[in-house]
Amino acid sequence: MSLDDGSTTAKSLYDAQMQVEAAARAGESPNTPALVARTIFHWCDVLVLPHPVPEIASQLYKRAYHEEVFPPQTPLGGILAACIFVGCKAAGAPRT
Repeated sequence: MSLDDGSTTAKSLYDAQMQVEAAARAGESPNTPALVARTIFHWCDVLVLPHPVPEIASQLYKRAYHEEVFPPQTPLGGILAACIFVGCKAAGAPRT
């Protein structure tokens, strides 16, 4: 991934990718609840979502992770999007 256009969104995506890669180099699984919670809070800040949304989304992810709903090496993109979507719905935040 590159910072071709220099936009805030591109920089945010690049920063999130660097965090995941740094965790992988440190031996930490990129799917751990602590790292995913930081990513969820980051994306909710980028999307300017109300405060309850990242908390609800993080709790949903932690629950799914501990109940082993998905394999440990599942790509995070769809899981994060689903958790944030459900968090928006539960908090009554707009989803469009």
